[in-house]
Amino acid sequence: MKRLNFLLITCAILGLTECYAQKNSSFFLKVNTNGGAPLENLIIELSPVTGIFTQKEPYSPQITSFDVTPFIYSFGVQGGWQINDRWFISTGLRYTKRVDEALPYCHVCDIFYSETSKLNLETLEVPLSLRYNINNKSKFFPFISGDVYWSQMLSFNRFNFWAYQIGGGIGFRTQKNTEFLLKTQYNRDISSKDSYPTIFFREISIGLEGLFKF
Repeated sequence: MKRLNFLLITCAILGLTECYAQKNSSFFLKVNTNGGAPLENLIIELSPVTGIFTQKEPYSPQITSFDVTPFIYSFGVQGGWQINDRWFISTGLRYTKRVDEALPYCHVCDIFYSETSKLNLETLEVPLSLRYNINNKSKFFPFISGDVYWSQMLSFNRFNFWAYQIGGGIGFRTQKNTEFLLKTQYNRDISSKDSYPTIFFREISIGLEGLFKF
């Protein structure tokens, strides 16, 4: 009898948990925009000995200054599923543009490049994003988030690569189905030297998201 009661209580708890999860799960749509800046020089390796870089070191000490102030901005839309009160998963499309100034290099050439040029890098990204709400009992709530994304370079020398973002911020719930999120993120490439071209970068960004639940 005790074993039967235990099984009934366990089934009841599991059933209530399942109902609660279903009640709080929903689909959502979100739009986002980000602005940021590089933390170090960007390098695009076109081959083992050639490529471009966005700072004077380490390839050409003759260059004294760059004139373009680098910046990065992006915007996108994602759809996803709110698993429960705390977990959100989504995917979609994001457009990113980086404006910078670059100089070619060649490790085996007899000349040093001294003429820089303005660099406009455009990418189309497909992220897989995950967010966790640390506290979900008030209108303002902290959260942590991250995503891994595949990028297709739309300009310069067309190629694709992988990268990731991690960060966190503060969310604001205006009503039951609407949220706004302010976050800061660390962005970095996931590069391999097994094939060329490849890209190396580290960035910091601030983003704003608007989310609507269905």
